[in-house]
Amino acid sequence: MAGTAWKWVVGCGIGCVVVLLVVAALGTGAFFLGKGIVEEVEQTEREMEALSERFGRARDFRPDPDGAIRPERIEIFLAVRGSLAETRAELERTFSVLHPGEGADGEEGGGMMGKIRAGIGLVSQLMGFVTARAEALLEHEMGLGAYYYIYSLAYYSWLGNSPADGPAFRLVGDSHQTRNWDGENFGGVDEFEVREERAERILRELHRLVLPMLRNQLEDLDARGGSDTAGPWREALATEIAAMEADRLRLPWADGLPAVIEQSLAPFRDRLEKSYSAQCSALEFGMDGD
Repeated sequence: MAGTAWKWVVGCGIGCVVVLLVVAALGTGAFFLGKGIVEEVEQTEREMEALSERFGRARDFRPDPDGAIRPERIEIFLAVRGSLAETRAELERTFSVLHPGEGADGEEGGGMMGKIRAGIGLVSQLMGFVTARAEALLEHEMGLGAYYYIYSLAYYSWLGNSPADGPAFRLVGDSHQTRNWDGENFGGVDEFEVREERAERILRELHRLVLPMLRNQLEDLDARGGSDTAGPWREALATEIAAMEADRLRLPWADGLPAVIEQSLAPFRDRLEKSYSAQCSALEFGMDGD
């Protein structure tokens, strides 16, 4: 896990560019800004390490062999989501200010000065989001693997939200994406390209995390034996594993959720829909430490 939060900071987009510009102008004052970021990153990594030590690696999560998601697990997931509502709302406001081309100087929250003020606090907000999520998961006794499993199946595979969701600018990405933020396109980023890259990144993350979970699920199902190992659920699970192995950008259960999973989620549909944040969804993946 060590160092994952730093990769996040290095990989962020417009907010970090603004922060770097301000730090350069601050001179000696930059020391205190940088010191604060270091402390926040270290706090985030401590919380993530505690979560990993308590529940293990996210991709090692083992869903119930019969395919059902227990109601109490969905309730816990929603409780975690609820505890993060205020943190998400603050980030959504910051993203709105940082949206390329929005706001003119003199407008409330708009213009370059508004973006600079928002950008200064963005890294802190990003770390705060991940820290708060880890704390909520520890408090509610849910591992990151179980959280990711329900998140991906409920929000993406079932409700049809897009992995491309998020701000219109690059927020988290690899070093190549970060280098693309130069002076020329600072104010005129290609939103289509941003969303295309984001969707690919998240789909690769889902493949890396969820495929091992499905393999664990099949292994446990076969180990249990009995009639379940010859039923339609096992066939559907094995078919989905094969499909994901053949396509690294395949959304889990892209052809539709099996009835046993959909029936588990259906009683919670309204609450799940309300708990989703399109703007913050891009922050959910890439900080598991694996």
